[in-house]
Amino acid sequence: MPDTIFAQAARVFEGWTDPETGNRVLRLWASNLPRIPGMWSTYYHQYRCFLDGGRAIVLQGRGQLPARGRNHALALDLTTGLAEPYGPPDAAVIEVCDQTGMAALIRGGDDAPQCLLWDLRAERDVAAMQLPGWTFNSLNFLCDGRRVLAFFFRGKYYDEPVQSRHYLLAPGEAPRLLMEADGYFCSHMVGHPTDPEMYTYDRWPSPKRDVAQVITLRTLDGRFEETVKLDERAPRPADLWGCRDHYVWTPDGSRIVSYLSRQPIDITRPFDHFTFDWWLSALDWRTGEDYAAKYPPGR
Repeated sequence: MPDTIFAQAARVFEGWTDPETGNRVLRLWASNLPRIPGMWSTYYHQYRCFLDGGRAIVLQGRGQLPARGRNHALALDLTTGLAEPYGPPDAAVIEVCDQTGMAALIRGGDDAPQCLLWDLRAERDVAAMQLPGWTFNSLNFLCDGRRVLAFFFRGKYYDEPVQSRHYLLAPGEAPRLLMEADGYFCSHMVGHPTDPEMYTYDRWPSPKRDVAQVITLRTLDGRFEETVKLDERAPRPADLWGCRDHYVWTPDGSRIVSYLSRQPIDITRPFDHFTFDWWLSALDWRTGEDYAAKYPPGR
């Protein structure tokens, strides 16, 4: 039986064994590039980044990497440790879908950048849009791996009234406005893992006011849209900053895994995540049942 990709990577990258779980952890680094602290970054955890059946991973380069226009994306081969520039040189790679050969890209500067749905095999865009006068925030694939959600907003979120818009980019089609909201910053879109017509997003009140939940479930056609339920036993955050956020779906689409804080968070003090009262949450969006547990000490 051939070695797994992890077994091959373990011969290339340095690592250690986690004392609590016994799992092996590898620290990724390109062997053909200089080691500069802070040179690697990833987009948010929900973005897909694996290529070639998991053999390679797209990472974002920062700082003193070789200049290549706006794009510092590199494809790191996990079996060799070698990294090569990835994507068109005049665009930034946000997310890739290995199964469909599609990618979400941004081209241009911060002032009205162009959002692209990119065919990796044909090396061309199949859908594009710009929204002058609005600030671009994110691109996120739906679970079909062929369509992308785009989020734009106007205003200073949390401090003043904000307008939000979600658009849909699909191959060969004009961009479609899905949703617009006044008084909310509608960020952190994540496609449902099994239903390509459904997604979630965070509906942050702006100006800021405390609410118990911001994660919102929505169908593309808008016929269903509601804040994800919390039953009477589900723990509540102490304030808006402690709301469930930065979440992922379980693979079957039944629960949303996130975290919350049951103590107020003072963002005016030095920001140290280890001082917060974090709880892990696994919320059933259909019933509001939550498998919630307090973080172990030191985590």
